[in-house]
Amino acid sequence: MPREDDQMVKTKKRRRHRKRVTLPEKYSPGVLREMDHRTAIAQRLQSAYTEITNDLGGVDSLSRLQRALVERFIYLESAMQSLEAQLAEDPKAAEHLARWVQMVNALSGLAARLGLKRRKPPKTVDLETYVKKKTRKAG
Repeated sequence: MPREDDQMVKTKKRRRHRKRVTLPEKYSPGVLREMDHRTAIAQRLQSAYTEITNDLGGVDSLSRLQRALVERFIYLESAMQSLEAQLAEDPKAAEHLARWVQMVNALSGLAARLGLKRRKPPKTVDLETYVKKKTRKAG
């Protein structure tokens, strides 16, 4: 029969590995991976990540730094939406407005770094076409 202490340790371990169901208060790298993808917010964030990376030419064409900036952009955009909902409920909350302006500036800076124009993903060539090209050049 398991002891009560053993059960408590197992429960603590389970809690530690639970995925997030809400946006965390503070950003940390890998925030999208750590979220429970069954939730609406995680699905929305993942969809936005995919859409933006596709607009930038596909996730495979982005550097690690660009992917990190996209993740931060999405986190910041979602945090801004939450803050905007709070402002709509309490327009007198001036401290929220100052924070919102800071977020807009940060979001604009990230967008400028990532680029605002859509890019096509690099063309992939199948093996047969590649070999034909190489044999034409060599022969």
